[in-house]
Amino acid sequence: MERNSSVANSYTALETGGLLTFPDKQLWNSNVPLKVSYLVWTLYFSGAPTFDYLYNAVLVQDPTCVFCEACQETNEHLFLHCKFVFDICAYFLKSFTINWVLARNVKSNLWEWGDRCQRRSRSRKKKIWSILPFVVWWCVWNERNARVHNNVKKDLDQLIKEINV
Repeated sequence: MERNSSVANSYTALETGGLLTFPDKQLWNSNVPLKVSYLVWTLYFSGAPTFDYLYNAVLVQDPTCVFCEACQETNEHLFLHCKFVFDICAYFLKSFTINWVLARNVKSNLWEWGDRCQRRSRSRKKKIWSILPFVVWWCVWNERNARVHNNVKKDLDQLIKEINV
C-alpha cells in the first residue's frame, strides 16, 4: 500500500531508522532555561504534578482546575484546553496571524509546533516562535502555583503582559 506523498514526507521528517525520534533539539532549546525545559519535558510525558495526579495520590481533595473551575486539572487540560490558557495562546497566535488548533496532548502539540517553526522564514520570528510554548507554559505553571500556594491571582491581561516582557 503506497502512502500519499505529503503523508510520506511528514513521516520521513519524523522517522529515523523506522522509529519516531524524540524532539530533543526542540525540547532542550538553548534559548530556554533548563528548569523551563524540564517542566516541558515533564509535560511531554504527562508527568507534571497536576491536581488529577495529586488527587489520585490522595494528596489533595479537589482535582478542579484553578483557572476555569469547571474541569479536572490534568496536564492536557491545564496547558492546552483550559479556556483561560487557550485565551493566552490565542492572543499570541493572533499576533503571528496564525490559526491554530491545539493538539490533544503536549507531545503532539510540540511536534506540530516544531514543524511549524521549521517553516518560519525570518530568524527573529522563528526564535520567538520556537520558545513561545515554553514561555506560556512556564508562566501558566507559575500562576497556577501562585493561586494554589499563595492565594494570589493575576487576570488574563496581567498574565499576557508578563509573557510579553
